[in-house]
Amino acid sequence: MPAPKNAFKQALKQKKPQIGCWLGLANAYTAEIAGTAGFD
Repeated sequence: MPAPKNAFKQALKQKKPQIGCWLGLANAYTAEIAGTAGFD
């Protein structure tokens, strides 16, 4: 089985800007909201 492709690393190699999110709240609800926001 081939290893999955890492889209983040591929984009870095292509010098595409990457946007991320850091979640510093200890709350499951905010983690669910951030998880569905479209960040990888």
